[in-house]
Amino acid sequence: MPSALQGWKVTKALSALQTHMLIMLWLLAAQKRKLFPRTLASDIIWLQEQGEIYGPSARLYSKVEYIWLVSSGELTQQSTLFRFTYMIDTLRTMGWKDMLLSAKEWAAGGTPAGNVCAIYTPKDELHRQGRTHQINGAAAYRRYQRYYCSSGTV
Repeated sequence: MPSALQGWKVTKALSALQTHMLIMLWLLAAQKRKLFPRTLASDIIWLQEQGEIYGPSARLYSKVEYIWLVSSGELTQQSTLFRFTYMIDTLRTMGWKDMLLSAKEWAAGGTPAGNVCAIYTPKDELHRQGRTHQINGAAAYRRYQRYYCSSGTV
């Protein structure tokens, strides 16, 4: 649990709805008490809006955790594979598709997912880098990715 939430005493496992409500109340209290610097005010308001619009499916816990990881500097201490996986999971929750492409599909440069937001990664290259542990930073992953959204290639 992010250290910012550790002040709240939770004595048993919480359901998704209970977790959502706890975080919504915590965000409201944090905003009223001005617990965080002004630079995070827009993030807190955004989280509250996400919680109101999407309810428990907003996945507020993972969003709060991510903001905490970034602001505490702990994200930079995580491996590139962890950050890559986290990015893919975040895009999935936003409705993006992620697809591993064969070398032939990658060379063709198409968008097999159709006209939806998607991230494409060449399967062979990802497996080769993972097997040989030649993952030297995020640039290695970006070099082997193609992004597409309805507005065009990113």
